[in-house]
Amino acid sequence: HGADVDWSQVIDALAPGAAECADPAELPTYAFQRQRYWLDAGPAHTAGEVRHGLLAQEFGLADGRGTVWSG
Repeated sequence: HGADVDWSQVIDALAPGAAECADPAELPTYAFQRQRYWLDAGPAHTAGEVRHGLLAQEFGLADGRGTVWSG
């Protein structure tokens, strides 16, 4: 029972354009197969330019309406 799923259409409906750059992950077909899978580390992201003498890093809020300082 079941049907074939066109996953590229599903992914594109959820995140337009993501289907072209997404590679499927190789995962076990049995849920209790005792094998771990780790993702490769991606490129590191850095904080913005330091603009305050006491605080080390500036992070913009996701909504674009503020800044969080860390030190």
